[in-house]
Amino acid sequence: MSSNISNISEKHAHISPELRHRVEKLTHIGHFGGMISPHRALLTIPMKASEFIPSFITALMLFTIYLFSLEYVFVLWSWILEWCSSLFHLDLNQGRFGLELGIFKIYAPYLHLGAATPSNSQWSLGVIITISSLVISFFLPSRFLPLAYLLRALAFIQVISVCYFLFFSNYFPYSLASYHAVMMLAGLFFVGIIPIIYGLIYYIFDETLVKKVWLTLLTMGHLLLVIPLQFFAHAYLIHKFSLMYMPVLFLMFGLMIDVFILIAFYSWGMSWKGATHPQAKPVGNSTTVESSLT
Repeated sequence: MSSNISNISEKHAHISPELRHRVEKLTHIGHFGGMISPHRALLTIPMKASEFIPSFITALMLFTIYLFSLEYVFVLWSWILEWCSSLFHLDLNQGRFGLELGIFKIYAPYLHLGAATPSNSQWSLGVIITISSLVISFFLPSRFLPLAYLLRALAFIQVISVCYFLFFSNYFPYSLASYHAVMMLAGLFFVGIIPIIYGLIYYIFDETLVKKVWLTLLTMGHLLLVIPLQFFAHAYLIHKFSLMYMPVLFLMFGLMIDVFILIAFYSWGMSWKGATHPQAKPVGNSTTVESSLT
């Protein structure tokens, strides 16, 4: 082993220090002649009070504004639920569910909608759908592997639900109205913590204040429209096809979807050009680069 090392050292001993220095510089040149800067995910961010304090204040202000706007959010969601009900020809009453924290009244609207345990035909249909999904997942092409895993996960959850409603159908502890109320309130809280989340994982980066506020408001506004539609769809499907589908909707298509939406917006924001982060700039063709290193 030591002889091999000594042979390598003797082989490269004739390389001059100047040539070594030029080769080391060339390792940082990209294909088009630009300098390769480290990806921001690999950088250490020096936190300064002049940057941290405005980010903290911005997140706190947006969170506070949202708290004072909850009454308007309640009106908006009530209108969306009423519009969805009329669209599907459902004459439904709405309730309010939530709590009061000092001067803040945190309430979300929900629908007084019922759902039954599965009938024999509905249970049999659920079994057929579950088995079919599982079988299809094994015959999908390899490029659809993520979809295959999703189908298997859905089938696994639905198998548990099917077995539960076969033996313990009368002991299911949740009603559709309570489920809808809890999920709407959870969505209300989830939108509220978005400024805090962005304050911790996005505001620390070198973006302008306008972009930080814009991304936060865009994410919150999008979810404020999606959440009432999302959980109305849950309520309608459970009402139509029985309580047997509540577990899979809750676990796979509930707040998990809203988290994915948040991640998508965050990823989009992280793709924007930073305010001060150095970017790779082309320095000419390879001849120019070579001459600059000599």
